[in-house]
Amino acid sequence: MSLELPKVHILTEGLPLKSFDLKEGANSIGRGEDNLIHLPESSISTNHGVFTVANGKVTFKDLDSTNGSFIDDNQITEAELKPGTVFRLGTIDFQLGGALVEIDKTKRGTARIQVMPTTGEKTQSISRTPSPFQVKGTRGIRLYYYFIALMIVAIVGVLVWTIILTK
Repeated sequence: MSLELPKVHILTEGLPLKSFDLKEGANSIGRGEDNLIHLPESSISTNHGVFTVANGKVTFKDLDSTNGSFIDDNQITEAELKPGTVFRLGTIDFQLGGALVEIDKTKRGTARIQVMPTTGEKTQSISRTPSPFQVKGTRGIRLYYYFIALMIVAIVGVLVWTIILTK
């Protein structure tokens, strides 16, 4: 009797629902074509992470990805994934095996990265929601620097005046 190997399901809206069979041992995931699970999506790093299947357990290790790996909006570097666990790599939601769940679409904690071509080159830009806070001005710091410079000039002037008077 053989054990059924675990599957990873993509849950994110806008991507076709796909399931990937994990094999025993290391299973790489990333944007690079050399990964076992190849996802050409801009928020996924070239070599984002590795699922390891051993002794009936599945662990995931993030490979210093740019946009991180998360379980319940908590960033992880390595974690054991139980069947049914929902996790996020970059901006893509996944689930390990189990009955598929519906993702709460109101919870989004990371910035969306979009690749936009400019003059033939690809650059990344982060789109964020506008902040309700005002940007601080630099007037106060400039006044501080002017005050320090004035104090230095005054000290040097006093030292020079003292040297001239003692001669």
